[in-house]
Amino acid sequence: MVLEAPATAMSSAWAWVQADVAKVTRVCSYDRAGLGWSEAGDAPFTPEAVPTELNTLLQRADERGPWVLAGAELGAAYASLYASRYPADTVALVIVDPPGPFSNNRRSTAATRFLTMSPWLARTGVLRATRTLTNSATGLPQPAAGALKAFLNRPDHLTRAAGELSRWDDTVAMADAAALRQTLPVTQVALEGSDRVALLADRKDAQDVANAIVRAVTRARQPR
Repeated sequence: MVLEAPATAMSSAWAWVQADVAKVTRVCSYDRAGLGWSEAGDAPFTPEAVPTELNTLLQRADERGPWVLAGAELGAAYASLYASRYPADTVALVIVDPPGPFSNNRRSTAATRFLTMSPWLARTGVLRATRTLTNSATGLPQPAAGALKAFLNRPDHLTRAAGELSRWDDTVAMADAAALRQTLPVTQVALEGSDRVALLADRKDAQDVANAIVRAVTRARQPR
């Protein structure tokens, strides 16, 4: 089981979900290049690289599929891209609040555009003083909440997050055009709220997502 985090967030955003799903299967969450604890590397961000980097990470960690993939928001697009590129390694897909075009997305507000300025605001100390972003992580359990809050005040994390946002429409278009295996089970979960960072911080929402993932895992284990 592999989890792809929403834009601006990181593996810690899955804390509630991961704890619940881990009761029934092994769960891997990670930070995309340049986010959280992951180094950015030398190459600039491109959405096309995300599935390849994840596949390399899983191989080097000696994790063995096939996988049930779950992605939230922009992470849902990356999960779809992985499933398209590595169909033999993917047995099910769980899509949580999949992103639409930036201009049509319900999270494409002034608050979203504000995130592109966040690296500069972090350097000046404005974000830490106002807790503009870190309040979104409050609903998560510790130590996940503390970790996410720390990185939401770090310019390096926010710079890469802004890079992902700048390629939002490209990522969505690629995910929409991705050819998934016709027999691949796909589950969609819709959540309420407008805060992408807090998308999985609400305990009830997280439980709904975890339940959907567990159902997908259970079906994937059934003989065919």
